[in-house]
Amino acid sequence: MDKKINLEFGNKYRIYTLGDIHGNKQSLVDAVEKMDLLEDDYLVIIGDIINRGPQSLEALDFVMELQEKHKRTIVLSGNHEMFTTIGFDEKQENFYEFYKTNKYRTILNDMLDNEGIVITDENFKETFKILLEKYHIYFEYMRNLPIILETEDHIFVHSAYKEGVDVNTDPFLFLKEDKYFEDKTVNAKKVIVGHMPSGIFETGKFTSSPYYDEVCNRIFIDGGCGVKSSGEINTLVISKDYEINYSHFQTNCFDEFVIRDTYYFEERESVVIRYPNFEVEVLEKGEIFSRCIYKFNNKECYIFNDFIREYNGVQLCWYEYTDKRFNIEAGEVVEFVSSYEDMAFVKYREEFGWIYLDQIMGD
Repeated sequence: MDKKINLEFGNKYRIYTLGDIHGNKQSLVDAVEKMDLLEDDYLVIIGDIINRGPQSLEALDFVMELQEKHKRTIVLSGNHEMFTTIGFDEKQENFYEFYKTNKYRTILNDMLDNEGIVITDENFKETFKILLEKYHIYFEYMRNLPIILETEDHIFVHSAYKEGVDVNTDPFLFLKEDKYFEDKTVNAKKVIVGHMPSGIFETGKFTSSPYYDEVCNRIFIDGGCGVKSSGEINTLVISKDYEINYSHFQTNCFDEFVIRDTYYFEERESVVIRYPNFEVEVLEKGEIFSRCIYKFNNKECYIFNDFIREYNGVQLCWYEYTDKRFNIEAGEVVEFVSSYEDMAFVKYREEFGWIYLDQIMGD
């Protein structure tokens, strides 16, 4: 089966494009419910439906049913779909060893839970055989997913687009290229990709929103759902009425809270610490925070003491982090992600930062 689809959409169309889902069915359902999906609209899902999240099998079920109901739904493979099918078929020993390390939950966990099977070193080959037979519809579906969708205006692919490379010969170049952002090829058609969380390319603010790379003519839409605590599913909306326009919305599992009391933090430039640059230099250690220099851009920032660790003689901020403090008026709504000490890490207007916990939660 050819792994590349070519379609002509014409001068008027609307395309909803979903980034990486990673087994987060509820955020997926919420995303589809937020779409004003009409019969003539297209829906493109660019892979990594499964693994990492809590409901891989249910998320895959939902996508398969959606494709049956809405005929203009196009589903592309991600590296997790291909790795899973290869792992069950050709590399069972490797996939089983990966499962045993418990790096994250996979669709195998869901299948084992459904069947009430405890997998062991002695029975894993027989177990894989049972699962391949019982869930063959899912494996056949994932195995036959295309990898590239090309239209007159766009190229949709999970991880990277390589001009002149045959996707049928070397599919993994298109499915798992962690450094595609560093490829500065200027694309003739706008490339829509996922795979790497889009927020890591935004150095000015801590966000999970799509990253619009106008220089290289591409949009990164993986919101980090299932990968990061601040992860979300991004839906990119492409509308064409002779001219093309882009917009997006996000879905997540954060709880909403109303700001009860306004607190005004000191106005200062905030710093965003993102993968893969974590090195810092501690200038002054306080009771809760340390005043630091972020070595990536030599900017001063304040980091929780417990977030700083020394590794191989280097001081690191152990997590992706921002020292952004929001000044938000009472009555405004924020989305709560997590808390530390007396601070709450929240999302406000597509950006993440900190407020005091008692601004949203009280006795």
